[in-house]
Amino acid sequence: MAERKTQYNRVKKSKPLPDSVELEALKNVKQEAPKEEYETTPVAVEITVTAKTGLNVRKQPSKNAPILKVLPNGFKFVTNKIENGWAYISTEKGWVMTEFTSYKK
Repeated sequence: MAERKTQYNRVKKSKPLPDSVELEALKNVKQEAPKEEYETTPVAVEITVTAKTGLNVRKQPSKNAPILKVLPNGFKFVTNKIENGWAYISTEKGWVMTEFTSYKK
């Protein structure tokens, strides 16, 4: 019996996309930014800069973030916002690494 030609027989199967095209498509997909989670202390904590040469205040809690200012050794500030080893200084509107301060978890 001869095969009857229908529209279904004429549909070409699409070839899989190359990996580079799929990766590029994934880059363009908007991803939700992670929610910022802070370790909020019940009361404000006084912190003192212990770095001998001063401590960088950064725009975001990251070593790669732009430096806003350098705080001298002995500088004291109060915070209740600490995130993954970074303390927020509201007066400077920036973050410092707690590793170089008197703050101990």
